[in-house]
Amino acid sequence: MEKLKSIIITGGAGFIGGYAVRYYLDKGYHVFSLDKDEEAINKQRSVYGLENYTADKINIVNKDALLRSFWYIYNFCQQNDIEEPEFVLHLAGDPDLRKSVKDPISSANDNIMGTISLLEVMREIGIKKIAFASSGSVYGETKAAHIDDICEPASPYAASKYCCEQYMKCYELLHGFKPTCFRFFNVVGAGGKEGNVVPIWIKRGFNGEPLIVNGDGTITRDYIACEDLIMLIDSIMHIEDRKFKYNLGYGKSTSLNELTELIKKGLGEIGDKVTVEYGPAKAGDVHDSVAVIDETVAKLLKEKAIYLEEGINNTAKAIFWRDYAE
Repeated sequence: MEKLKSIIITGGAGFIGGYAVRYYLDKGYHVFSLDKDEEAINKQRSVYGLENYTADKINIVNKDALLRSFWYIYNFCQQNDIEEPEFVLHLAGDPDLRKSVKDPISSANDNIMGTISLLEVMREIGIKKIAFASSGSVYGETKAAHIDDICEPASPYAASKYCCEQYMKCYELLHGFKPTCFRFFNVVGAGGKEGNVVPIWIKRGFNGEPLIVNGDGTITRDYIACEDLIMLIDSIMHIEDRKFKYNLGYGKSTSLNELTELIKKGLGEIGDKVTVEYGPAKAGDVHDSVAVIDETVAKLLKEKAIYLEEGINNTAKAIFWRDYAE
């Protein structure tokens, strides 16, 4: 009988982490989820139970506590005939760009010091394969982001992500790590961070409120369904000769006007009654942004992707059952 595979997910109780936990449980893995949000962990436990799911409330900045957690995981695997974790999926950190401008020290502590703490624990334990959640914001003010473009981060959050990429490269050179950095573009899913336009508009639609568009709606972004994001990470992490960094998007621009139509469609009959109102544009917004994706990402998307429309439909359904169903 084959041993059960396992994975460690930092930030496993967060927005993207929640999708990752479900994805790997569905694949038959034992998931070890590390997160500092006790309330979110308890919600996950109520959904998944304890079979093949182990969660630990921990702030990864605390290296000693993190080391104890990793030793527990490895002992647990040995005692329960589970394979040692294939790799660490590092999603933990503070994703709030606006907060990073107001409090860059807190952002750096969560994102940079947390990552260094994790890398040091991995070095001491002997696990070297890591998938790091970076961000398309590392490019700065650019319309089409090529993976080898010079990065000019325009916020402390973006700078922290770029800094962590450099630490990944450093540990690859010094300690033989096998890191892969994934630069996320605009991720769509239920439970997105405050300020994520898709869940905000979906909730406004369910509440009978208009969708508020900043500007004339021609601003474009490269949105990607969270389901496809996790699929791409997992698929690429199982490629032996994978690259150090990848852009994760669809390589396609979607305007805010197009996005409102997709959301109205995803709302079903309610969407027919939803209106759109236009307000002033946000100062400093890049007008157009799109990921330039490589052949590997394009091929995987063609073979396995659900794409944006289905991602929005899934998000609307999830928000409805979570917040509105009686």
